[in-house]
Amino acid sequence: MIDSHSHIYLEEFDADRSDVVARARQAGVRHLVLPNVDLDTVEPMMALHRAFPAYTSVAMGLHPTSVGENFRSDLAAVKAIFDRGGFVAVGEVGIDLYWDKTYRNEQIEVFDEQLRWAERTGLPVIIHCREGLDEILWTFDNYGGTLPKCVFHSFGGTVDDVEAIRRRGDFLFRHQRHRHVQKFQTRRRLACNRARPNPPRNRLPLSNARPLPRTPKRERLYPAHRG
Repeated sequence: MIDSHSHIYLEEFDADRSDVVARARQAGVRHLVLPNVDLDTVEPMMALHRAFPAYTSVAMGLHPTSVGENFRSDLAAVKAIFDRGGFVAVGEVGIDLYWDKTYRNEQIEVFDEQLRWAERTGLPVIIHCREGLDEILWTFDNYGGTLPKCVFHSFGGTVDDVEAIRRRGDFLFRHQRHRHVQKFQTRRRLACNRARPNPPRNRLPLSNARPLPRTPKRERLYPAHRG
């Protein structure tokens, strides 16, 4: 079993990170994929990867909630790191308008550019989508190239949303487990129940991605808490 999305390199896990990894192994998690958040998280993420090189893989990208007024310089710095190679995916990227819509257009621009990184390198994309599906679909429809393979991470849409996404490509959907957005989890679960076999179970990778970046009350969820 692979945890396809883990942020245990964040400071919430500083006190017992090695124990967290040990418990994940004991629980049968064979590998962790670590997506980046922003420039500040690159070194902690890479440090964890260096500590457990065979047990972890890393993805590089700029998270939508980290897109601000300096987004172009931040994106250029992340791109320079990405160009060094050694990453298994572009991520964590996408659109998040749940907290703040101030940088909506900038998020779209950053997302589009990072899709192009993935297309050029043949890597998949880890997409974070919260209250931003219309913007993501708009970006897909106006992309102008060949869309890379994508995994939808923080996704809580309806049956119709799933079908709209799948018309653009055969994408994976990551199960939403954040307690503070329980209503989205419930809605997504009900939607998938009604939509079966769309998306089929092999389109739903396992992940335990918490804490969520820029969440007021961040809770820890261990890779061992899979399901």
